[in-house]
Amino acid sequence: MKVQNLSGGQELLCVNVDKVYDWVTNQASVNLPGTTITFPAGVLDPCAAGTTILDIAAVVTVGTVTEVGERVNRTFIINGAEVTLQRVTIVKPLSIAVTVTALTATGTQITVTGVPIPATVTESFFLCAPEGTDITVTAFDSESSVSGSCVAGALVVDIAAVICQSIQVTAPVTIELTADFCAARENIIAACPAPAIPPQCPALFPTPLA
Repeated sequence: MKVQNLSGGQELLCVNVDKVYDWVTNQASVNLPGTTITFPAGVLDPCAAGTTILDIAAVVTVGTVTEVGERVNRTFIINGAEVTLQRVTIVKPLSIAVTVTALTATGTQITVTGVPIPATVTESFFLCAPEGTDITVTAFDSESSVSGSCVAGALVVDIAAVICQSIQVTAPVTIELTADFCAARENIIAACPAPAIPPQCPALFPTPLA
């Protein structure tokens, strides 16, 4: 059966949504120079005698962001108009895992990951964030660079990471709108293939009667 569009099927709706009061993107940086990496028990030590480090990489994971302190009002002149914004302070917990690829004295290549390094980034933003609104921070991209060497039998690294983040100020609201009804699309049904006839060998059979 062919699906028909619902013409004239509009209705006045009340919908619960999040209203966005403000939205900015920002780049957060974290630097951890001279950080000693420890490895879980039983893991081959990349700083063992005769072992050569081939590569060091780091992966940054962002935890749950929390807002701290009180929001402080500050007045700005924007496009000739006086606007009151709020200074919002957030704390972003990070977990940085360092992975090392090395070549042992016996010629075996190993890849080991150290115990994650905790870090914290505190930032402040001026946003349109009146009382009753929520702050939502989403990290949508990150890059990291790491270098290091073995010092007195321990791996010491310098880590630099950049985190791209979206900061939104939202509040739940109920809005009224007029919308069309949606209809399902037509279903796609796989047709059965035509019966296949095995090919014959005409050069061999059948042969014409002499």
